[in-house]
Amino acid sequence: MVFTEAEKQILFTIRHLSNKKPPNREKVMELRELIMGNDLIEWGGSLDDLLERGIVLESNGWLTLSNSIKEEAERLYLEWSADGFSEELIKSEESAAYSDYCKRLYGVDLCQFNMMDMKQLGQLLEVLSLNQENRVLDLGCGIGTITEYISDTTGALITGIDFATGAIERARERTVSKRDRLTFVVQNMDSLDFPAGAFDTIIAIDTLYFVSSLEQTIGHCKELLEPGGQMGLLYSQHLRPEESDELLQPSNTNLACQLQKHGLSYEYWDYSEDEREHWRQSKKIAEDMKSDFKSEDNLDIYESRVKESEHILKTVNAGRTSRYLYLVRK
Repeated sequence: MVFTEAEKQILFTIRHLSNKKPPNREKVMELRELIMGNDLIEWGGSLDDLLERGIVLESNGWLTLSNSIKEEAERLYLEWSADGFSEELIKSEESAAYSDYCKRLYGVDLCQFNMMDMKQLGQLLEVLSLNQENRVLDLGCGIGTITEYISDTTGALITGIDFATGAIERARERTVSKRDRLTFVVQNMDSLDFPAGAFDTIIAIDTLYFVSSLEQTIGHCKELLEPGGQMGLLYSQHLRPEESDELLQPSNTNLACQLQKHGLSYEYWDYSEDEREHWRQSKKIAEDMKSDFKSEDNLDIYESRVKESEHILKTVNAGRTSRYLYLVRK
């Protein structure tokens, strides 16, 4: 089936927002610019046309994709997401301004695209206590700079996966001299393809928001861990307006509920205050550095960071955000 560019963007946006629950029209229109970024074009009446053709369905105000198009929409979405994410990561890695931004925000430049500062990374490494004997899987490694840092620091053998082919290629090129302990594989977190018990440690740093089924992914991770294995998971809970504040509690987050469902025990460390400060600083630092990004002709990086910060600050400033490091034992 052939779609116009506007129709593709609508399908991408609905698919992206459907990870937790189907979006309504208001949410789709509110977040389309954040999702599509500078690629956003005028949609006109394309959404109504997709509804009339039965490609997008609307029930009780919620928008979903018809079963007949889900597989094709998923393929298009993954292709678009992988290409766009690779391009953004590589462009950011090459930007001197973004390097400085990371140093100011996180404490060191690891080309971060997450909420983990060096204090949190230090805590993660402390509780995992990795060494040269550990076999680690890093879920959603991007261009692998954090993966590389963890391996350099601990000596652990780490396999990093990401669905973004360009990012994985970049990681492989950069770490060619470290192949004895660093492996990078193109793979989707929705369909982990390793033998059972292949790892003793799994790490996920702000990546579990992007899986289609958190329940399924946690189940797969449990299978991939050897007996006595561990997981270090950094996860932030952001509430929608209709959700209860109880979901901010460490045992009630989306992730905690899935860990409990799979019979996995865990400890946690609370970084909720750090989360609030992170987004405030992210916006301020990016705005302070606007001229630096502009001089590089990288205003799109600046705009992306500011828009993301402003969007999440709405939830943060309303006190509807929490953040935890979970140490999980099998």
